[in-house]
Amino acid sequence: MGASDGQSPEWFRLHGPFHTVLDAASGRRRHLVAMIETLRRESERYIQVFQVVSPHAARLAAQHERILEATRRRSATAVAERVKDHLAFIRGSLTLYVGQALSRAEAPLPTGTTG
Repeated sequence: MGASDGQSPEWFRLHGPFHTVLDAASGRRRHLVAMIETLRRESERYIQVFQVVSPHAARLAAQHERILEATRRRSATAVAERVKDHLAFIRGSLTLYVGQALSRAEAPLPTGTTG
């Protein structure tokens, strides 16, 4: 995907195909790969928004670079480990982000303001 902070138009253009290639090479059954691809494609716009608002954009991009490096070495074990770490980090980051957003949405408005 190339060195990037994870927010360039080139990064966004390559993000989906990057995951598509990894999924296709995963050895999973075709119907599972197709389902994963559909879910990824449907969530891509949200991924892009999160990538822009996340304070961890550079870390997320670096994780992709490590996955790519392991792929180039043809180390299935390293790819699987790096993908697992990447998904765990995303899950934790999204959980925190959504929780904070919900807390802000539920906070009472200051006196004298309208919603």
